[in-house]
Parts: sequence; C-alpha cells; structure tokens
Amino acid sequence: MADKIDTAQEIMKIRQDITDIKMYLRITAVTAARSIASTIINTKEKAIVYEKIDGENSQYKIESLTKIPQRTISRWTDDFLRAGFVSPPNQEYKYCKALFTLRELDIALTDLKQRKIRQDRTTKSVGEKLR
Repeated sequence: MADKIDTAQEIMKIRQDITDIKMYLRITAVTAARSIASTIINTKEKAIVYEKIDGENSQYKIESLTKIPQRTISRWTDDFLRAGFVSPPNQEYKYCKALFTLRELDIALTDLKQRKIRQDRTTKSVGEKLR
C-alpha cells in the first residue's frame, strides 16, 4: 500500500515538474516572439487572420470570416510558421494553430493600420486617363 502511495506522489511530482517546464518554455518563447511580432503582424488584417488560426478553422473558413483571399491567408500563415507564431497541423489540430494571443505578443488591433491593397496592374485608378 505504501508503495502505491509513493508511486502516486512521484507521478504527481513529475506532472508538476512538467507543468513548470512548459510554463518556463512558454514564457521564454513569448518573450522572444514579442521582439519580432510587430514586424510580422503589422496590419489589422494580418492580426485578425492570426486570431482566427485556432487549429479548427481552415484557410477557406478564415477567408469566409474575414473576406481576405485564401492565397493571402496562405502566404501570411507561412510567414507566421517561419516566425514560430503558429504550429503546423498535427494529431491534435487539423489546421495550423496560433501559439500566442495578440495580447501576449503586445499587439493591439487599435494600434494597427489597415493594409494597403495593391491595385491590379490592368486597372486604372479613379481619375487616371485611359490611353
């Protein structure tokens, strides 16, 4: 009986140690991520897309929620992956998942500007004369 109690206590201690290690790694990671976050997530649209990357939403679902083209979402997701802000799909999540919240990254939507949308090269801007 005493052996079972000792084993249970050892298991509880190991679980606590793992929790402590995970917390330390998370704090270290978010500190490092914060230093480059504002250069990667630098527009309101990117921040909104980043918030939707939850492991459950596909890029097409995010497109329907945000009205941002899937190809753009794909490009941004690749940027987030390279920066270490999202994890790739795995056994637990079907799609990429954001590893941090915007708040953890010290990014506020209210501080971000709208992205400038490039005009199609075949269209003319308003007021520009057609040749």
